[in-house]
Amino acid sequence: MIIKNLFRDNKNLLQVILVIAFMVSGILEPLVKSSLISNWNENLIEKIIRNENKIISVVNNKIKQVLEVKNELKKILVTKLSMENNSDKCFSVLLGSEFHDYNLQVNGRNFKLLCWNNNIIFDENNLEALKNELGQVYFLRKDLATYLYVVDTLNTLSGTYYLTVGKEIEKHYRLDTKKFTFENITDYLSKEISSNIKINFNRNASLSLDGRVHSFFILNNYKNKIGVATFDKPSIDITVKEMEETFKAIQSILILLIYLSIGFWGLKYYKSIINRNIQFIVFLIYVAFFRILLFYIGIPSYYLHSELTDPSNFSSSFAFGIVRSPLDFFITIVLLVFIVVVGYLHFKNYYDNKESKKNTVKTLFVFLFSAFLIFMLYRGTGASLRSVVFDSTIRYFKEFSLIPSPAIFLMDLNILLLGFCTLICSVILLKWIVYELLTKELNLKSILILFAVFQILGWVFDELQTQPQGTPLIRILFISLLFLIMYLTFNKPHKKLYYVYYGFASAIIVVNLFVYYNSELERESLRTVAYDLTRKNQSIYEFILYQTLLESKNNTELLNYGEGEINYSALAFEIWNKSLLFRENIPSSISIYNSSNELLGSFSSFKPLRENITQYIKDTGDPPKIYKEKGIYDSNELFIGVTNLNDIDNSKKILVATASFKDYNLGEELLPKFLTVTKEGITSATDYENLKIFVFSGNEIINSFGGIILNNTEAQEILSNSFGGNDESWKRVEIKGEQYVVFTLKPKEKKDELIAVALEERRFAWNLSNFFKVFFVHSIIILVVFILYAARYFNRWKEYFQRYKTKLTFAFILVSVVPLIIISAYIRNINENKNEDLINGYLTEFADQFNSYYKKYSAYSNLSLESLFEKAYADLNIEFNCYEGEKLFFSTKKDLYEAGIFPSTLNPFVYLNTVISGSNKFFVKENNYGEEYYSVYMKIDNADKTLIFSLNTLLNKATIPLRDVELDIFLFGILAVALILLIIFSTILADQISSPIRRLTHATRSIGSGDLNIEIEESGSGEINELTRGFNMMIRKLKKSQIELAQLERETAWKEMAKQVAHEIKNPLTPMKLSVQQLIAAYKDKSPKFDEIFNKVTNTFINQIEILKNIASEFSNFARMPKPSMNKIDLIPVVKETLNLFSDEKSSIKLTSSSPSVLINADSEHLSRALINLIRNSIQANATNINVWIELKSNLCEIRVEDDGSGIDQTILEKIFEENFTTKPKGMGLGLSMVKKYIESIGGTIIIENTSPKGTTFLIQIPVVE
Repeated sequence: MIIKNLFRDNKNLLQVILVIAFMVSGILEPLVKSSLISNWNENLIEKIIRNENKIISVVNNKIKQVLEVKNELKKILVTKLSMENNSDKCFSVLLGSEFHDYNLQVNGRNFKLLCWNNNIIFDENNLEALKNELGQVYFLRKDLATYLYVVDTLNTLSGTYYLTVGKEIEKHYRLDTKKFTFENITDYLSKEISSNIKINFNRNASLSLDGRVHSFFILNNYKNKIGVATFDKPSIDITVKEMEETFKAIQSILILLIYLSIGFWGLKYYKSIINRNIQFIVFLIYVAFFRILLFYIGIPSYYLHSELTDPSNFSSSFAFGIVRSPLDFFITIVLLVFIVVVGYLHFKNYYDNKESKKNTVKTLFVFLFSAFLIFMLYRGTGASLRSVVFDSTIRYFKEFSLIPSPAIFLMDLNILLLGFCTLICSVILLKWIVYELLTKELNLKSILILFAVFQILGWVFDELQTQPQGTPLIRILFISLLFLIMYLTFNKPHKKLYYVYYGFASAIIVVNLFVYYNSELERESLRTVAYDLTRKNQSIYEFILYQTLLESKNNTELLNYGEGEINYSALAFEIWNKSLLFRENIPSSISIYNSSNELLGSFSSFKPLRENITQYIKDTGDPPKIYKEKGIYDSNELFIGVTNLNDIDNSKKILVATASFKDYNLGEELLPKFLTVTKEGITSATDYENLKIFVFSGNEIINSFGGIILNNTEAQEILSNSFGGNDESWKRVEIKGEQYVVFTLKPKEKKDELIAVALEERRFAWNLSNFFKVFFVHSIIILVVFILYAARYFNRWKEYFQRYKTKLTFAFILVSVVPLIIISAYIRNINENKNEDLINGYLTEFADQFNSYYKKYSAYSNLSLESLFEKAYADLNIEFNCYEGEKLFFSTKKDLYEAGIFPSTLNPFVYLNTVISGSNKFFVKENNYGEEYYSVYMKIDNADKTLIFSLNTLLNKATIPLRDVELDIFLFGILAVALILLIIFSTILADQISSPIRRLTHATRSIGSGDLNIEIEESGSGEINELTRGFNMMIRKLKKSQIELAQLERETAWKEMAKQVAHEIKNPLTPMKLSVQQLIAAYKDKSPKFDEIFNKVTNTFINQIEILKNIASEFSNFARMPKPSMNKIDLIPVVKETLNLFSDEKSSIKLTSSSPSVLINADSEHLSRALINLIRNSIQANATNINVWIELKSNLCEIRVEDDGSGIDQTILEKIFEENFTTKPKGMGLGLSMVKKYIESIGGTIIIENTSPKGTTFLIQIPVVE
């Protein structure tokens, strides 16, 4: 029987199924594990085959793509290359956007390069050796990348050409920049097969003999071997662990579903709880346990792996680490929002129906306790936001972007919800204070006093703390917004629109705190930078150098260089890029020598001293050796490490690594920004290049960074700082007309020295932009949620969106914002063009200087071209390149080109416009590794060679007055402020225009409901005022006409009735007269039939009197009011509709009901007229607040109409319900008498519950129906 009842309910059945599924999963887990172990050999073979097929499929797909592009190009180029002057035609094809991801080149006669689009794969000398491999796809290692390529012939009318199509599939380095998004094929395959994979891109590679791995040959389109793929064999331990994790995930989901089903099943019991406090506590416990359950089973961080669950983006130790990622934070805060909103509604419902009973001790306790909690909530929110800023690698304001990344967007949403919860809780506490301290009706004077007290308490609260949260201004703003929200929503019917108010107020508070803590983080970064500069340790440098040599010596990947000519400079860069030297931003170099001590290749991030290197590479045995060389003219030291590299190119090689040690390495970087590692931790809060660093010894500057030279006054201002116990100080100093925040530190090791780190203070526009970066996102979130809610309940909001005021507001905003956006875009375009012109002029000026220098020295000097360029570099101090035709001839940054970081072939667009088209100068925007920069290319006069000089902003800093990003920040801040002001003023203006029309509409509706006592206040001037005046005149005349018409109708009716009465009465009077005359005659004649006649006459009299009585009854019924049309109606909608007629009155009219629906038997029209009479009387009694309370008591509905008007004089209190009694000069005395008659006609009563000079309360009691 129990089981039968259990399965009778679908909800119970679902729970039983989930519990059974959980138990079955627990039984199956050991069985599956046992089966997996016993059949491991078969499973292993199956997994290996599956992984191998996946790898082959991916590689074959890459091969297919390369061949498809080759075939497509052959069809196009055969025609193009048959024409005369085919070089530019060839370029136009290869430079098409559809081939952007491929490396294409066409070589002509004698394998001479004809056209290309990206880095070239083969030099002229290499192509001839590939004649036997035409049409086959192979791997090729070129510099720092491996390509999948194919070479084929193009037979045209003008001759035979060679087409090379390559696709980059592997980069042998990694860059620490978000713009570097290339995914290696080995990384992709490792994720696909969930195993570490390595590919030897050499066709001569052998299969691995290691039993722990599986290797196989990679074949090309001709089924020839082109490489070897090797991946780790699946481990039984790892496979079993994965199986256990799968079962754990299934069981976790089942537990979660069981818990949710329990909540769904218990919903009806939850609703049946009468005590609302207990109901809320049950809800709170259920939600809290739900969050704990999610944390215990690891949802979502354990199962989802993305930037949303990355702890580095945000993680907190709060509540044992329950908030360990942005997504965990979101889940926690959403559940908290549910609790807070339910608590808010519970609180409002409780106090709306609670009788106020004053108790001094309780009131004082509530005030102190609630005020303390409000300030603690504010402090807790501030601490949470500080954690969000400081305990995260996300830098919310460092880069300008209107569309944030998913992690930043989620964190922005989290802090909005956090502020939302704080504000609602604070509003609840403040309303509690007001309810207990004041009354249910607000007194503005009392509220202002309470506001001032709170501001004083806030100041005291901050003074008592060692580290207050935020600034005094933000605290004042928080209290002000809190009181404003409380005042706007106090004792008013709850509206969903109030949540929009809460949302925007929350956004203003949390974003201000957010911006403040970001500025604190920037300040803290100055201290961190200063301490980092003083923590340089020689032993750390030695360790890093030794570790680099050891890792490189034992790195088998370096030995498997791949197929292609070895570029030792590229190999040196690869070693440097994968070492701690790169990751720690240490000025260093890597060099590779042969056994004859000849330099094969090198890469350097600074200018190393190579003169004495050979003396250190004579003895290169194991282990690696570290030497130290002291600077001659300064305290700098050069660490030199040496070791052997065996088996590269089947010969001995020597690896030399150097690192430059300085007391204060201020960041003089010679490399482009993308080749440096982004600083982590607090130091990443500011761009290092924006810092100004000064090192003092005594009173003199011995070193500096940032491009500013201090004068004596500025230096003395910095040195005049007063230091605390930690030998550090903060100060604001004016440097070159700008305000800087300066942190000064005395290093413990060198007491006579001092280091100062300065950062320019943010301007107002910048801070404004920072504020609106987040506030913009918050506003979008709030508006999107509101729009989705309005769309979901469109019928409720349809009227709002169709209002004249709403349409006017949107029209004003649209008309104002569109021109602003167009003007801003125009200004930005002008600034961008101006900046390009300035950069063009700047680069052209240097190019002209170089050209003049070149002409001067080439005419009178016997220096070789290379020596001349070296001299120009030393004298002009500019970084430049020079190309001979399409090939690089000279570069001041030759390490970058020799290593293959930059292509050593001329940009094809430049070649097309200069060499082919004949332009002497070409200005172009280029892009490398996601970094955009400008370049100028200029032809140099030379009789023997076609020389093209190149200068760019990537290696030469160009100063411009206003960068695009700075203008974007300024425009965004100004536009955001303008938009808010537009919204405010548009709303006000639209309201001023639409409010008279709205009042006229409501007045017309009131007239339709029978209220002719309404009058619209006349204000202003113009057509609207004329319309209002005419409307009021119309109402007065209509009322006068109604009175006159009623009087005329009454007179006419009485006249007609008199005629009818006279006529009807005359009929029975005639027989009565005749009967009396007959009776008199019989009496006089002493007739014997007198008794008979008397009886006959009296009967006639009685009959005629009865007729007269009936006539009187008929006329009495005629004079009665018509009977009401009684129906079963819902009282609440009728009252709401009636109150809406007075929405434009100055009086505040509120409805409060203990029940959402009250059913009574009544005529809705008569009931509405009765309420109109009562409310109109209250308004005419100068009431400012009118409250209508509806409460169910047993089988009666009580309606109280309460106002704060002038009251009713006690002397006339007994007469007010009498007909024709009035105290108004133009009153008819029918209003309250009609109300009383109607209420009584439906079985109700109406009385005056109380009246005084402070107001009146009418009590109506009406029977309810089931």
